[in-house]
Amino acid sequence: MLLVLGAFFYVFSLVDGRLGDNVCSNLLDYATILVNNNCWYNPDIYASPESIIANHGYYLQTHTVTTEDGYILNMFRISKKPTFVAHRKVVFLHHGMAADSVQWITFGRRSIAFLLADLDYDVWMANARGTANSDRHVNKKLGSKNYWNFGFHEMGVYDLPASLEHVANITGQLGEIVYIGHSMGTTASYIYATEKAAHANKHIKGIISVAPIAFLSELKSPLFLMVPIIKPINTFLNTIGIYVVNNQKPAENLKPCLSFPLIGICLGFWYLIGGQSTEQSYEDVPIYFSNLPAPVTTKGLAHYSQILLKGGRFQKYDYGLDNFRIYGSFIPPVYDVTKITLPVHMFYGLADTLAVDTDVLTLFNNLRTRKKSMQVIPTNTSIKFSHFDFITSKHIAKHFIPYLQIKIQEILNT
Repeated sequence: MLLVLGAFFYVFSLVDGRLGDNVCSNLLDYATILVNNNCWYNPDIYASPESIIANHGYYLQTHTVTTEDGYILNMFRISKKPTFVAHRKVVFLHHGMAADSVQWITFGRRSIAFLLADLDYDVWMANARGTANSDRHVNKKLGSKNYWNFGFHEMGVYDLPASLEHVANITGQLGEIVYIGHSMGTTASYIYATEKAAHANKHIKGIISVAPIAFLSELKSPLFLMVPIIKPINTFLNTIGIYVVNNQKPAENLKPCLSFPLIGICLGFWYLIGGQSTEQSYEDVPIYFSNLPAPVTTKGLAHYSQILLKGGRFQKYDYGLDNFRIYGSFIPPVYDVTKITLPVHMFYGLADTLAVDTDVLTLFNNLRTRKKSMQVIPTNTSIKFSHFDFITSKHIAKHFIPYLQIKIQEILNT
């Protein structure tokens, strides 16, 4: 009977995603969402970043940059005041894989970007190449093989230099920017700080890594079982002309996940990816799935799998027989994190199945910078954060933001 009701409500929701209530306080309430007093309407579902920011009383600037290799990127700058005052301390937020800047503003006033704006930081949010807000190129067509021929390496060596240079020019905060990355956003920062070390040392003051990924030697997620077959899958997809996963608007991809009973199944799959969560609020699930997933290149997925298959060797992309032509060696070079001299402060969770504690420790031990730290969040270890709890936790203002602010100030005061 519940399946029949679920199918009815899903079909009904297809008529107009904005009809009536769209979030509920617990999972079973979604089965009777049309008549349930524990459900209500959240205007942020399916909303644009501009609308979400305005809905919560903040102000937005959009800044556009073109990378050295021709990708056109949009960054969002937010403020709690209508005037964007110069000389405030700048934080630059970079999202993870299959996400974009919306991950930082998804959960109303408790979203990280809004909380940092409330603390009077000048908040900038990146949108990596290929995401909905950064999907243009000066001459490559969206959807072509040449357009999607990138991964997190290119984000580190092209996207970040162009973006951070622009931020420094606009704000006048050259060398004073605090970089905050989550998941893939941390990977890109290490590549930036090693491959473009002089640029990084000139433009940013330190790196804060949330659920950091570099020396990826193990996954506690069941997805680990797929790693050995990613290479043949990638080869097959490229052969038939597929170079990107999820090349649609997020709402089109996961709309079934916003209706009962699939909402529970989709949430369970989400836990399989990043770890079981006790911090997730059911009212947040529709807003999260209405903005996910962003496009993911097969090259980016293959690159992570290569690192895993090499036992966590943090290396450049393996082109096989082309390695010698590209690198001058048959084996891809490593990203030498021992060269990073900037402060690096890392936060990790004990329920994280992607950025596992042993891999974070390996990264910590390989860093030679004098100012580094790794800290478990929450500090009350009876509560265990998953990979996504750093973004989605209903208690983020209590469990994470105070410690994040301490590290931001520690970097700024050095």
